[in-house]
Amino acid sequence: MANIREKIRSFHPGDFINMKAFLLVMVSFLMLTLLISVSIIFFSMRNRKIAEDTIQQQNSFVHSLDRSLDDLTAGDFIFPEQENLKQTQPHLQREPQRNWSSEEIERYWVDPADTGIGEISEHNHSLVEEMLGRVP
Repeated sequence: MANIREKIRSFHPGDFINMKAFLLVMVSFLMLTLLISVSIIFFSMRNRKIAEDTIQQQNSFVHSLDRSLDDLTAGDFIFPEQENLKQTQPHLQREPQRNWSSEEIERYWVDPADTGIGEISEHNHSLVEEMLGRVP
């Protein structure tokens, strides 16, 4: 009890101002910490919600893809085994010709000059010459 009386007698108003400033700094620090914590929690929950929505959309897409693939049967892609479909030699689309008429040549001929092959060849030749010119 005597100890409390000594503290009361030794109390100065300047100590109260310092204590008030200290309490103000501490309360401000706690409020700032609380604000940062709430912001982190809010943004992490928001990002988690976005991630969950994205996963849900992906799962929905995969599920719809699975359903659409379930509608297909193996017979849609694979020919049934029949004797007349089995071939041991390549099937030629046309009979080979030894002699072509001028009309057939005109129909299928592609002039190399029109395709730019000459320009590409000249460009490559100049690049090779340039590289060889730098060799000591």
